[in-house]
Amino acid sequence: MKINYTITYLKIYFWQMISIFLGLASMFIVIPFLTENKTTYGVYSIVISLNIFYTYANVGFLNAGQKYAAEYFAMGDLENEIRTISFASFIYLLFISIISLIIVVFAINPQYLITGIDGENLIIARKLLGILAFSSPIVVIQRTIQVVFAVRIKDYVYQQFSIFGSLVKILSVFYFFGSGQGNIVLYFLFIQITNLGVVLISILYMHLKIEFSLNLFIKHFKFSTIPYNHIKKLAFTSFVLTLSWVAYYESDLIVIGKLFGAEDVAVYSLALSILALFRTFFGILYTPFTSRFNHFKGNNDIEGLKSFFMHVVKLTFPIVVIPILVVSILSKSFILSWVGTQYFASIEVVSTLILCNMLAFISYPAGILFNTLERIQILFISALLIPIVYWIGIIVTCDHLGLMSFAIFKIVSFVIGASFYFIYALKELNIKAHQFLKSVILPYILPMIIAVLLALIAKDIAPSVYSKKSLIYNIVIIGLITVIGLSLSLLTSKYLRKYMYTAMKLVLNVKR
Repeated sequence: MKINYTITYLKIYFWQMISIFLGLASMFIVIPFLTENKTTYGVYSIVISLNIFYTYANVGFLNAGQKYAAEYFAMGDLENEIRTISFASFIYLLFISIISLIIVVFAINPQYLITGIDGENLIIARKLLGILAFSSPIVVIQRTIQVVFAVRIKDYVYQQFSIFGSLVKILSVFYFFGSGQGNIVLYFLFIQITNLGVVLISILYMHLKIEFSLNLFIKHFKFSTIPYNHIKKLAFTSFVLTLSWVAYYESDLIVIGKLFGAEDVAVYSLALSILALFRTFFGILYTPFTSRFNHFKGNNDIEGLKSFFMHVVKLTFPIVVIPILVVSILSKSFILSWVGTQYFASIEVVSTLILCNMLAFISYPAGILFNTLERIQILFISALLIPIVYWIGIIVTCDHLGLMSFAIFKIVSFVIGASFYFIYALKELNIKAHQFLKSVILPYILPMIIAVLLALIAKDIAPSVYSKKSLIYNIVIIGLITVIGLSLSLLTSKYLRKYMYTAMKLVLNVKR
């Protein structure tokens, strides 16, 4: 039976949009509570940044395993799909255990991690790090479940369970912080318990509703040379990419904590939270396409794969670029209305930092394409290039630019990496740069210009007073200008207009 992937993507995006709104609600509700004590927020931010290392502890095997599992699924070979996922999850558990032991050491001596910490904040750091260390098995199961659903392009099912968990976490804030005497340790513990609940519900659903044998998964949950030999080459490349990603995205707060202390971590962390929101959005935008790329590869339809790549780039360009431009311009009023003047130093960092994702419209799909086609050398060079440029730039300029050196060289290194991907993507597709620019970027020039002009006008009138009312006004202004820019994109891009028309017809037919 032929699957209508457009409808599947729309289901994923529908639930992911709800997830995004909840993420925004979480940011705007939770962070003001946490930022009341700048040092405590800095400690909490560093602990959360360590949590990211759990995500990357699969050393490339889970990412590579997802690719090959999707190919097996496309061929109808469910046993090898499960064998591959199970083996990759086993490797993930081994390495995440090592990370947990390191975090236990930090929990015993938080001074190894954070300069100048003492008193109550020292105790808080120990407890938070201890909770984080013992929550690692939940992360392994959670990530494995995501792979199972992603291979089938049924991400929206897991998203529904995750949304329920997010609602519980948001509502819990009023319990843990509502009295004015917030308990950040109990709040963090409750988050882990909620994650466990989501995992258990997801496993039950998989057992009852999905063609995925848990018995077979448990049977193959061990080291095996068959899947290892199959995926080791791509896994090693993925591991290098993971290290690159950690060095580029996830180690900032740890370095800043050692160089400048917890308060500067808080300033930079606020900017990172907005960048993380964009990264989450881009993950939502592009993740549904990953398994579809691998389905093309599994069916040996390389021309279809290349055509699908261009389809993705054309559709997602305005969705990536326009919101980034608008938020960067309006960052001052947004920050001040959200967390107040004590984070005034975050404004310049925010407006600069989020621009590093301007070229995500090419870097994300190109990365998926090269991974699917196993262009190991391209992936490897890019993985080394970006963090090397980033950290050399910081080492050279940190004494003069301070925190801004981290933001500026985020942009510089990302642009270099994305340009590298762009050049090789054109070679892979066998098209000229001017053809790409004409078909992808030119149709959206006018909407971008209008969105920028509207943002510049709004910049002078947007409220900057620290209050919920001002924050809501700023969110509405940013949202309205973004919607105007995207709506104009429908008028100027025939390709986007045609796709939206087809998608609407499919939705209406499904409803009937």
